[in-house]
Amino acid sequence: MSKSVSSENIEIITADQKRDPTKQCVAVIAGYEYRWFSGVGIPYLKFIDSVSEGGFPLLGHHVFHIGEHHRCSRCMKIIHSEYQLCKKCQNSDLNKRLKCILDGPGVPFNAECEQSTPPCGIPNWANAVCYSSWIVYIASVFGIPKVGISRMIRNGCEMGFTQRLITQGAQNWIALEPVDGLEEALKMEDRISRELGFTKYVTFRQKWRKFWNLENVDIDKIVEDWAKHNDVSIHIRGSFSYSKVEIPDCDLVEPAAGLYGEPIVSVGPVAIFQNGRETYGFNLGRTEGLEIIGGL
Repeated sequence: MSKSVSSENIEIITADQKRDPTKQCVAVIAGYEYRWFSGVGIPYLKFIDSVSEGGFPLLGHHVFHIGEHHRCSRCMKIIHSEYQLCKKCQNSDLNKRLKCILDGPGVPFNAECEQSTPPCGIPNWANAVCYSSWIVYIASVFGIPKVGISRMIRNGCEMGFTQRLITQGAQNWIALEPVDGLEEALKMEDRISRELGFTKYVTFRQKWRKFWNLENVDIDKIVEDWAKHNDVSIHIRGSFSYSKVEIPDCDLVEPAAGLYGEPIVSVGPVAIFQNGRETYGFNLGRTEGLEIIGGL
């Protein structure tokens, strides 16, 4: 069994670049997501730079030198807080529109939302997001029953909602019949959570603990019974399998120390990297706002 990564090892790895004032920010990590490639979900780190935005797959060996500053993941401005956005971007209309998905249509604008006259002032956005078809899903996420919602069509694909599922680390899942609009999806999500006792949020701490004994939870019967009782159809169901590799005991390391090595397995935000004889874990959700100052 391989030795766990110690803080001393990490300090040695990053000593050549730590707090070097001559190295400038090349790009800012804007979060992570999984993208489908030939039927396989590949983890990507999203980024922005001074020219555009994009993403790179976590495949093969990586060397990401991380700078000392925390930056806004939308405009790259240095910020001195744990927020992922600067105040200007937090208060932007774009961020308010995105928060409608969490808080409800129109809530961030302190106004009622009508499809023809949305408070954001962008009917095309409202039609494409708030008043499009939404999926309510129930999934075993790291062995924890979870209910959630997603736009049905993502990236032009009617199965695009599965990207949301695999990014969370879902195993087996059931998608109920699509509903019209975000508001109806939120209501059904709340109802299922209340009546079946399924959580709407699974923390990274829960995922990290469950990762080492990853098990599916059979959600089929309880969801089928609820759907039949409430005259709700099941749209589709499925499951994701993950690579079964032997993983040695390892520490969870902050991505701010630098990302080095090759990912040998990843499930949702949990990624296990191997660098030579050392193996360590990362929370990909903690990468947003980190500045890349060099690497390969």
